[in-house]
Amino acid sequence: MNFHQKSDPILSPPGRARRYQPVYSRENQTQSHPLAHLAALAAAPVLGSRWIFPRRFDRAFQMLVEDRPAADVIPVHAIRYFGAALHLEVDPLRLEHRISDWVEDQHGVRWIGTSFLDSADWSAAITPLDESPIHREMQEIVAAGGDLHDTRAYRNLMLGIKLGTPSRRNKVRLASAEAVEAYLRYCRDLIKSMRKRGALRHSQSWAFHRLRVKHRDARSPVHDSTERDIGVAIAGNGELIRHLGGKHRTAIAQALRLPSLPVEVRMVHTAWLQQQIERTGLPPHLALADGVRRLAANAADRPADAETARR
Repeated sequence: MNFHQKSDPILSPPGRARRYQPVYSRENQTQSHPLAHLAALAAAPVLGSRWIFPRRFDRAFQMLVEDRPAADVIPVHAIRYFGAALHLEVDPLRLEHRISDWVEDQHGVRWIGTSFLDSADWSAAITPLDESPIHREMQEIVAAGGDLHDTRAYRNLMLGIKLGTPSRRNKVRLASAEAVEAYLRYCRDLIKSMRKRGALRHSQSWAFHRLRVKHRDARSPVHDSTERDIGVAIAGNGELIRHLGGKHRTAIAQALRLPSLPVEVRMVHTAWLQQQIERTGLPPHLALADGVRRLAANAADRPADAETARR
């Protein structure tokens, strides 16, 4: 059963006007204006501080719960305030679904990373991980082991060139055989690194940083500048959903059956947070930290039926 087919009133709150639909074509779309991103980073020490952030966060939550327009809770401000409290070590097989990077509602198209808090109905924008082209691609490359040219992934990438619809990976357009070869070399070395060292946090993995420099032709500088730990979102029912970044690393971790994968919470549904507030009696910013701690205690456990979780 697909995520969006589950009949969960917490996942799809009745009467919610905002419902996300996935947007697959991202031509001429950008995540955010570079100056806006720099401004958010510059303001993080103040707006993400313990003197200002809790009040702004709690007010935004209350407005969203009441279905009133609220200012976005800028993710870099939330990350600044909560810090390591948003870091989890999860069993890779726990991540079964992903949310679309771009969504559309009655207000138009938006990048899903705009706000740390969200109250919309996500169900239509959620799909199984194994339906993602990059996820399937990496699973095939890991399974191939040696000659990557004898894989469906390679044939599909080359077919895209022939048909005039080349794929885009790491913000690089694979419009030539040389570009495809460079991408496959990057994938091969990333798999080798993770097989040897496991999955490490982005800030701790010097091997990963060296890999980026070595494979500069397979990764755009813009992509490198925004690279972080693998992002997850907490859905209304408490499920961890892969959210922005780490597509390749997640797929490799699952294919290699690694025991642990470091992730960072980057979006939270208000329905789940409301449950944590009711359970703890704490204000939203404190209830969130407590709820994430409880999730962390369960996220590292391997699902009982691991093979089912992989399919």
